[in-house]
Amino acid sequence: MWTIYEEIGQAWIKAYADIKQSPDDRGVFAEFILNEENEARTKAAVDLQPWFAILELGLEWLSYVHVALTNDLENKSEENRYRYLATWALVGSAVSFGLSIRLLCACGFDAPAKALLRSYVEALLLCLAVLDDKQLAKAFVESETDAEVKNFLAFDGFPKEPPSKSKANQDCRRQRLSSLPSGDVKNTKSCP
Repeated sequence: MWTIYEEIGQAWIKAYADIKQSPDDRGVFAEFILNEENEARTKAAVDLQPWFAILELGLEWLSYVHVALTNDLENKSEENRYRYLATWALVGSAVSFGLSIRLLCACGFDAPAKALLRSYVEALLLCLAVLDDKQLAKAFVESETDAEVKNFLAFDGFPKEPPSKSKANQDCRRQRLSSLPSGDVKNTKSCP
């Protein structure tokens, strides 16, 4: 049976023939990567403690929450159906993101793990939001096409600008600044 690896191997040999060099053994690279990964995992198991253990405990707990949600998925009333489905989907996504972060950290890939951390946190924060807001949960569950997802992300429940630039925050800051002596401008932390 033909595999993509056979085609890659043939292309590899042809490319080296075109540049008049003898082809490297491709297995050496695979062995090198495996050795590097094993070394990184061994080192991470020690160097990343106690954070690695805390992450694993959190992922185990989230996994159990997802299993519990999965087992009870059919028994939800129409009133709570959207919040339940949204929570189930978002917790499942968070578990997947978290396991991927764990694997990347264990292999020594901290930069990609940090990039994926944002998706992990966003899934959990959105989960909290849909638990609190039935309308947001319904909009999340009903978003299927790219256009619907784009509309969901522009949903009224999400702020259109960062809180520090909101009108209320600007008004609060102006009011605080106008009441302070000129040398005490830095003391405006209590604004929303």
